[in-house]
Amino acid sequence: MELTVKNVGTAAATLGTISDAGLGLDSPFSLSSATCTTGQTLAVNATCSLTVSLATGTAGNFAGSLSLAYDNGVQVDDVGVGVTLGGYVRLVREANLVTSGTLSTTAGVGTSSIITVTVSNSGNRSAGLGTFSDATLGLAAPFSYASGGSCVSGGSLAAGSSCTLRVSFTPTAAGAASDTLTIPYTKPGTATAAASLSGTGTVAVLTITPSGTLGFDATNVGQTDDLTVTLSNTGTGVATLGTLSTGALGLAAPFSYVTGGTCASGGTLAASASCTLILRFTPTSGVVSTDTLEVSYNNGAVQTSASRGVSGQGTLNLGELVASIGNSYAFTGDGGFGPVDGSAVITLTFVNQGGGSVSGLSLNLLGTFSSELALENDTCSGATITPSANCSVDVRWTPSGGEQFMSDELLRINYNDGATSQTLDTVNFGGFAGT
Repeated sequence: MELTVKNVGTAAATLGTISDAGLGLDSPFSLSSATCTTGQTLAVNATCSLTVSLATGTAGNFAGSLSLAYDNGVQVDDVGVGVTLGGYVRLVREANLVTSGTLSTTAGVGTSSIITVTVSNSGNRSAGLGTFSDATLGLAAPFSYASGGSCVSGGSLAAGSSCTLRVSFTPTAAGAASDTLTIPYTKPGTATAAASLSGTGTVAVLTITPSGTLGFDATNVGQTDDLTVTLSNTGTGVATLGTLSTGALGLAAPFSYVTGGTCASGGTLAASASCTLILRFTPTSGVVSTDTLEVSYNNGAVQTSASRGVSGQGTLNLGELVASIGNSYAFTGDGGFGPVDGSAVITLTFVNQGGGSVSGLSLNLLGTFSSELALENDTCSGATITPSANCSVDVRWTPSGGEQFMSDELLRINYNDGATSQTLDTVNFGGFAGT
């Protein structure tokens, strides 16, 4: 209801407070808008307006009043003008559908994710639902109607109840997408309820570090050098790794894949996650070898790969193991004739006089009296000896009894010189055991 206020006097009027309280309005009447303002000076024949609303959820007749105070410029006390208000409310029965729920999602490109929309009838009458399809719901790719919700296509939704409607998001490209779901229904008149939908398509992107060519340290022929490589998912989707093996990674000798890293064949790598691969270089010649590492993975849409060049330098610095005091040793005891009783010990020292390390040392005693010989304090077996370094072992002879003459007993050392297996024979263990 709009009321016009006009100054029909001969002097300007100053208006009082323009508000529900200032105008004496009581529920269900209220001031909804006004061009009149508090303290406004209204000139002769000037007008302004007040709009009063009647709002209630109850049907029936309603009466009220409005009183506008003003100063006419003559009287000291305010004077007012009153209006009697009246209205009749008829309660309308109709449905009103509203939507809610988590209306956004993410999905890897080529995969699907479901958005579940809750549809509620906040009205006082059952709603007749329209039929559900992409076209009737206003959906277009990558959004589409998905069955399985509790809302029934062509069915109804009682007042105060709710149901669910499912929408599938199937992105074909990375990035954001949006659409508006429009649900047709009857109030009984034709109406629609809308929900704004959004989705983000994601893909994984694997990067390999260190950057540039993956370079191994210079490695002696027959030796190995391991390199740890990090795979990082810098994309927004989940990466599914392919098979991890020497061949599957595109590698061939002298390069190979070895277990021990944190990446797994067929494993997944979430966005911002990383894992490690271990590669090995085993040169067979003193040349530079190159290859390409190819890590196959599914980025959430297609099978792809991340690649990096691999390089290693083989070297020919070979080790050479020698006995420090020659190859002839004699056990001596009382009078220089060897152990009379008990036993005697010779300490042997072996030096690596080559330019590379020797490794995998194994020691074996051979000969007629080998059963009477024993190795003690052995720092050589299984050791890796760097250039100019040494190891040592004690050989103890414990004669079995009586007079014995021992000669040409043999200590054999097998080792790897950095390229091939080598053998060092320490000969001429000799001695006399007498009574």
